[in-house]
Amino acid sequence: MATELKNSNDIEIVEIRRFIKKNSRQEASPVLITILGINTPECVKLWFFNHRTQLFIDKPRQCNNCYSFTHSSRFCSSDVRCINCGGSHSGQCTNPSNCANCKGDHPANSPNIVPLL
Repeated sequence: MATELKNSNDIEIVEIRRFIKKNSRQEASPVLITILGINTPECVKLWFFNHRTQLFIDKPRQCNNCYSFTHSSRFCSSDVRCINCGGSHSGQCTNPSNCANCKGDHPANSPNIVPLL
C-alpha cells in the first residue's frame, strides 16, 4: 500500500496504520496515513481510485499518574499527583483546581489545556 500511495501521489509517507476499535482488538476500516509536510492533500489515488482525505489530530497522550504529557503512566517514575490540585495525593480532592502542568485554575486533564511537550 505504501509503495502504491507514494508512486501514485506526490507525498512522502512516514507511517501507515489501521485504527483499532475501542474495547476490542479488531481493526477498523479507516487507515491513518502519516505524511511528511504541512499540507494535507484533498484526496489520494490508490489502485486507480481517488480517496478523500481528512485531517486527523490525535488526542495527546497523558500520564494517569503524574499527568505529564511527556510519557504514559506505564513508563512513569514520578510520584503520584492529584488530577485536581496537583498535590502529592490521589483520590477525591476539594482543594481549588491547580493544573499540575501549567498551574492554571483547571484540572490537569482539562480539554482547554495546551499540552506542554
